[in-house]
Amino acid sequence: MPSLPSLRSLLSQCIEGMVDTLLWFSLGLTFCAVPIALTNSPYLYTVAYGTPHHDKVPSYMGLNTGLFSVAVAQAVVCLYAYCKGLVPSKGGRPSGQQFNEMPIQRKGLAAKQLDYISALREHLTNPEGFALLGSYLTLYWMSGCMPESYYGMERKSIDWINVAGQLVLVDLLQYLAHRLEHIAPTWAYVASHKPHHKHTEPHLFQAFDGSVADTVLMILVPLLGTSLAMSALRRQVTVWEYMAFGSLYSSHLCLIHSNTPHRFELLHKCLGIGTSWDHHVHHSMFRWNYGHLFMWWDWAGGTYREGGDRFNKVVVG
Repeated sequence: MPSLPSLRSLLSQCIEGMVDTLLWFSLGLTFCAVPIALTNSPYLYTVAYGTPHHDKVPSYMGLNTGLFSVAVAQAVVCLYAYCKGLVPSKGGRPSGQQFNEMPIQRKGLAAKQLDYISALREHLTNPEGFALLGSYLTLYWMSGCMPESYYGMERKSIDWINVAGQLVLVDLLQYLAHRLEHIAPTWAYVASHKPHHKHTEPHLFQAFDGSVADTVLMILVPLLGTSLAMSALRRQVTVWEYMAFGSLYSSHLCLIHSNTPHRFELLHKCLGIGTSWDHHVHHSMFRWNYGHLFMWWDWAGGTYREGGDRFNKVVVG
């Protein structure tokens, strides 16, 4: 009969679990700070739009607020990465902004130091990243082609079922697109997804570092399909729910590329939410773990794989 853990050990594990859960929820709420604040505070809504009446808010303000919401979420991601990776110099004093990596993969046992500012600059200025995503959202919104419910600026509570539905749908479509890119003819793979796979040990700021074709096929097409599918399912998605979805989606894509584990990922693994471990398997082996937000599709499609011997046994916490 196996020995039972001591009461002290059991309490310690429970406390660690609660801390991990609290950190996860805190980050999630912070990523969605803009839509949550504007839907719950009449004062902030009036300050932001100059009127408490939603029918007097110009349509383009919905687009501006959405882009701002994603920008705030990315700022939180960047600050989180900075705080998580700040290390002292060899002399014991802070050496400026350095991003420290203790790789998940075994082949990188020695810690790597990257210049945080350079990595951040590349992350924010990649043409296939936020510039292309922002252009798509602007064109889609200003053309009036989005489902009608998205344009409503009425201040109402966020329906988190709609947010979750968008996350599930976009990940399913992205999983399918991802698999297609890997089985496509060589010339198509080289022109689209291969540039992203130059990163065999990716870090958090390389999430959107690939090619224009890759962003279009694996991010923009799934985003478009998700909005159309939600409308076809008669889900009245509001601009606030679209903001929350976009903020969580863009943030999680960054987090799974992290080269160091997040302490809440043990919880994610239990729920089938994609982790940096899972995504590093894909960047290392290519043929497994095509999902990003969730591993459910890999489980169903027989394409899920654990890291195995190539990966360090990282203790989180």
